[in-house]
Order: sequence, then structure tokens, then C-alpha cells
Amino acid sequence: MVTLAELAKELGLSPHAARRRLEALRRLGNGHLSAGLARGPRGQVLIDDGVAQVLREAEEIARQEGLPYAQALAKVLNGGATLALRDERADEILAKAILWAGIAVGGGLFAGLALLALAVALRG
Repeated sequence: MVTLAELAKELGLSPHAARRRLEALRRLGNGHLSAGLARGPRGQVLIDDGVAQVLREAEEIARQEGLPYAQALAKVLNGGATLALRDERADEILAKAILWAGIAVGGGLFAGLALLALAVALRG
């Protein structure tokens, strides 16, 4: 295992940039990243060798081909790395489903209260 600071130095990045690349891997890695991370002494982020290798390969592809890091990372993950690529549209679809469910529930509550108010008005 290597620390985040060591990996950043090896890749020629700032620790903040290395952390952003790790977050990109977390987004695209479909939750499989947590097994490759640990906390070391004084809260250091420790990265498994396999995860570090994926980050190294993606950084190399991004620099050689001039791709944005997320595209290079997706290319590495699609190329047979052990982490599965997550479909980012799934998040958008889930968000829309939650929105429409909320609208339907809100509409149902409004209609129910309107009927209750009508029943009370007709009664009295």
C-alpha cells in the first residue's frame, strides 16, 4: 500500500489533485473502491497497489492522449481493470424517479385535503 501523498509525488501531482483523481475513481468505480482504501497512522489515506495501478495507468493515458482524466479512467476501467464502470446516467434516472414520486405523493395529498375540505364545507 502507498499513501496518497506518495502516489501524488510519484505522479507529479499535488495531494489535492491526487485526491480529486481518487474521487473520480470512486464515482466511476461503482463502489468497489472502498476495499482498496484504508486509513493509516495520523489519518493518512492508504491506497491498495491495485487501485494505485489503475490511477497510474489512467494518468499515463490522460497525458499521452490528451484526454480529460475521467475519460482516461473510463478507458482503463473498460480495458479490463477489476473495477466495474458505473453508468452515470443511472444517477440521473434515479433522481428523476424520486422527483416524480414526490410530485405524485404531493398531488395525492393535495387532492385528499381538497376533498376533505369540500366534505366539511358541504356538511356544515
